[in-house]
Amino acid sequence: LSRWFMSRTSAIPLGRYRHDFAATREILRSLQEGELVGMFPEGERSTLGRLQAPLPAAVKLLARLPYPVVPVGLSASSPVGPRGADRIRRRPVRVRIGPPIDLALSDPMQGVAAALRELVETDPQPVHLEGLPLDRLARVLWACPRCQEEASWSAERLRCDLCNASWDPS
Repeated sequence: LSRWFMSRTSAIPLGRYRHDFAATREILRSLQEGELVGMFPEGERSTLGRLQAPLPAAVKLLARLPYPVVPVGLSASSPVGPRGADRIRRRPVRVRIGPPIDLALSDPMQGVAAALRELVETDPQPVHLEGLPLDRLARVLWACPRCQEEASWSAERLRCDLCNASWDPS
């Protein structure tokens, strides 16, 4: 669904796990033409609703732009489309827009991270997993939230095989 939606907007798709030079050129061209460009500097959704550090390549690009950078924070968006979901769910989402930030005045990584932290209501954000197939969820949980080790998950329930931690999907 998101691919369909993005193809009907002026979204610029990015390569997920590597620097995408073609997308960077497209972003710069759009900005030079006066377009607004939205960017998710974290790269992808977190599994457990935590605010992730921005990607260095995204911050490097933002810091070099001669345009204002306006941070936007999304709160309560994890329940709408958590990783492992096969459909988008209707849930309220809060969008907060901060003042433009000047990345030349301080460390750009810290500046972007601090601006985003100020705009999200809670960290980690609540994640509601009810109704998701546990076998899909087990594929996106890379590490156990308790022991932080790479874990194998039982498909019948969310239970870490290493430390025996378990969770109720609700």
